Amino acid sequence: MTRTSATLALCVVAMATLTRAGLQCESIKIPMCRSMPYNMTRMPNLLHHSTQENAILAIDRFYMLVQTKCSEHLLFFLCAIYAPICTLEFQAVPPCRGVCESARAGCEPLLTRYGLTWPENLDCDLLELPQYDRGVCIAPEAIVSNIPASSFKKLDGPDPTPPIISNNTVCSCGRSAKPRRTLYLKQKYQYVLRATLNTSETLGLLTLTTVKVSLVIKRSQVDIDPNTTTYLWTDDMCLCPALRPGREYLIMGHEDMSRSRLLFSETDNSVAVKWSDRYMSRVAKWEEKLKSMEKKKNKRRRAKNKSRKKQKGKDQSRSSNGKENKKKEKKRNGHGRRRDRHWHKRNRARKNRKGDAVTLATNQAATTSPTMTTTPPPSF
Repeated sequence: MTRTSATLALCVVAMATLTRAGLQCESIKIPMCRSMPYNMTRMPNLLHHSTQENAILAIDRFYMLVQTKCSEHLLFFLCAIYAPICTLEFQAVPPCRGVCESARAGCEPLLTRYGLTWPENLDCDLLELPQYDRGVCIAPEAIVSNIPASSFKKLDGPDPTPPIISNNTVCSCGRSAKPRRTLYLKQKYQYVLRATLNTSETLGLLTLTTVKVSLVIKRSQVDIDPNTTTYLWTDDMCLCPALRPGREYLIMGHEDMSRSRLLFSETDNSVAVKWSDRYMSRVAKWEEKLKSMEKKKNKRRRAKNKSRKKQKGKDQSRSSNGKENKKKEKKRNGHGRRRDRHWHKRNRARKNRKGDAVTLATNQAATTSPTMTTTPPPSF
């Protein structure tokens, strides 16, 4: 099978799928894959996820890697694995091997840089992906047919394009927030650190800031250890509030618990100010006040729930009493109707007996009276 014939075959399959999709096809619900050139998928996928809900939980861990733009084929490769195109002729069409190798070659160096490895279940050899011109597989050029073929990169080998990493992004940050009591109580910060900035770099659409933590004043669910290096994630190409390398800061922000990361963003009202020892006592007082407010709020909530339950119990009691009263009234009415029915029955029987007695007396009188004889008139 040549490249041209394979492309045409897959285009025909895709068109047939979109027009003749049966009960096994379903619309793509995975948010990361809604920009794919096809909109129908089928389950189970190539990693044996039975539902799209399970696939969403699995693919979501690659969100930050996709945002780094480490490979232009990474998103297509992931969606072809987790949400394969729905066809009536084949159970699941895998991505071509060139797509997998391109994605891995572009992103694996970035993962290695931060102590991570390419996922084993996405290994190109273990998935046994076919070559583009030697089997049935899917590649961007096999789906998008209205774009000239010259605009596609040849997928015979790895993608040599390195990740987009920049430290010279020109940013314009607004006025940074100051650590005040009202702001702390309003934002309810989930982590508070004393840390020194090491590096900050832009990875595609993300900014990754590396800090060395000296003291963990507060944390929620993300593990943060003192005297270790941790990362602050900004979903933007600019780091705001602006930080200077080598300076020690008081840093306050929120956590992304679904991805186990610390968020640092101006839009999220994160705070970063030069460290001062006076912030220790201030933050302790603010946290104590915040806990007191939360305790009062929970107490009011419990009292409200208790009042609601009590009122519900009263309503149920009234309802049950009303039902019982209705039953009693119905029973009384039933007894009354039965009494009336018996009275009418006795009355009718009494009348019948009286009528029978009158009839009997009349008959007796008729039988005991003397017989009258009639004489014919004389004849002349």
